[in-house]
Amino acid sequence: MLRYPWGVLATLLVLAGCHSAVQEQIDQTVCELASLPRDLQPLSHSGTVLPVSPTAPPVDKHNAPPGSEESDKEVRRSPAVPHALQRVGLLQIDSKPSPDSSALTIPEELLPSGSVEPIRLPPLGPETEQERKAAIERLYPPLPPLGEDDIDPPGPEGRPLTLADLQQLALANSPLIRQATARVEEARGNAVQAGLPPNPNVGYEGDTMGTTGGAGYQGGFFEQTIKTANKLQLARAAAAIELRNAELDLYKTQADLATRVRSGYFAVLVAQESVRLNRGLVKFTTDVYRLQVEQVRRGGFAAPYEPMYLRALATQARANLVQARNRRTAAWKQLTATVGLPSLPPCQLAGRLDIPVPQFCYKDVLAIALSRHTNIRTAENAVLRAKYLAQLARITPVPDVNVRVMLQRDNTNLPYQLNPSVAVSFPIPIWDRNQGNILAAEAALARAQEEVHRVRNSLTEAAASAFERYQNNQVILGYYRDRILPDLVRVYRGVYDRYQREPAGAANNPPGFIDVVVAQQNLAAAVSTYITTLGQLWQSVVDVADLLQTFDLFCVQATTAVPAIPDLQQLPLLECQHRCSPLPQQHSLPPDGNWPVADPTSPALSVQPSAKPTDEAAKAGNKAK
Repeated sequence: MLRYPWGVLATLLVLAGCHSAVQEQIDQTVCELASLPRDLQPLSHSGTVLPVSPTAPPVDKHNAPPGSEESDKEVRRSPAVPHALQRVGLLQIDSKPSPDSSALTIPEELLPSGSVEPIRLPPLGPETEQERKAAIERLYPPLPPLGEDDIDPPGPEGRPLTLADLQQLALANSPLIRQATARVEEARGNAVQAGLPPNPNVGYEGDTMGTTGGAGYQGGFFEQTIKTANKLQLARAAAAIELRNAELDLYKTQADLATRVRSGYFAVLVAQESVRLNRGLVKFTTDVYRLQVEQVRRGGFAAPYEPMYLRALATQARANLVQARNRRTAAWKQLTATVGLPSLPPCQLAGRLDIPVPQFCYKDVLAIALSRHTNIRTAENAVLRAKYLAQLARITPVPDVNVRVMLQRDNTNLPYQLNPSVAVSFPIPIWDRNQGNILAAEAALARAQEEVHRVRNSLTEAAASAFERYQNNQVILGYYRDRILPDLVRVYRGVYDRYQREPAGAANNPPGFIDVVVAQQNLAAAVSTYITTLGQLWQSVVDVADLLQTFDLFCVQATTAVPAIPDLQQLPLLECQHRCSPLPQQHSLPPDGNWPVADPTSPALSVQPSAKPTDEAAKAGNKAK
């Protein structure tokens, strides 16, 4: 009957030590973090939020009237291509005898596919028309189809995902946040455990049993070790510093995750712009190639080798489009993995690359980083913890007192009385005076003090590198915006106007069709570089914001306006209007409108709040002092 209550009591004691609300605490902390809005950026170039339609954005329609079946098919195939297909004319060259190509031999080692068939076209005439047509079809086959660009659906809530949405998804689903939160609870448990005194010992003891043929001395004892010299308070203070650092690590994990989400977000936007640009370049180079093939087929002024040159350029543009599509797919996969939802299908993202860019001051950013960055504060806390541990190592040789109280019944002599006894003991520190641990603790303190210097140097180096990229990209962006792009536009217009006005073969050597194509390709390449530079500028902005560890990327001091991404549709369209041209076709796409102009904003600088020490850390530190 007595064994059952003792078993119940033991079970309750075990369960009381095992049950805790750690998982509930982690879930509560993560849910609170995920509910905080972060990175609420302007979604348009003008700084105002534009209404977003859940359907695909309007696109250009190639050679098809609005509302026709062909235009609808083009809308489904190529979403939001902001780059025009220029009207192209035909190259006119003087009819001159070509040198004998048999005198030039290309080594077969330079050709991966082996020997190359020379260009041989039958002369133009009624009797050779079929033979010439077959030769042209063999030499100038049609280019492989481009395939369709993926049209991303709206986000899970029927609208494009903003950067703030991605940040909240990352906070709610990233395992990094849950791991960092669990480390805080782990450190809290260690801090509680470090300050607990040792448990007493309670037991039974029998002495001199059977000496006189009786039971001897029978009884129980109570034994307790008393920690001296403030050891428990120092141990708990050191563990409380670990708790404080775990809380700082949770904040740092949030800031690092926000940086990774921002990098992935802008990488997807850059990849999308790259796909649109390369799609436009592919269409343009393909049209130029087809027109030159038609010129050769009709016996115009184009040389037979010119379509092959243009076909090589068109194929290179196709290769660039394939790379751009794969980069976009990989960028989305990397972004979803960062968010913690690797199975999230592609969907639309809100935002543009030409929104106002935050402006930073190097001295201010460096001062904030060196005073408030979690790496600095963690290193400073590590110095305080090392001091506590060094002091604990010095006082460890102070003996702890062991007190033993025993109560026994004397069964050897009448009247069998209860006899108490007390024993007090402590070790004498003669050989082991904790010399090695004291030396190790002092060395750890010196290393912790130097860690503060190392972290400061590392942050200074990171700030210098980030600002180098930030300032370089701003300058390069300004060059392309104010000089390179306007100059290339003027060159293109000048070559185009002269090509339209002056006939081929004039004494002043007017530009030919290839000159117009080269001028337009140079302009398209400059637009591509401008978009790439925009992406690199935003990455440098993310790197600088990472030093500030701010959760408000678009509310940092002042912002500077970035001009809208250039649109080739604002240029004059190339038309073949020469009097002697046999092919007066026109190839163009209607423009899809202008992008709005950005208005700079100047919100206040947002910095991280200073993390307050926990109650355990504060109490333990006060007791240690």
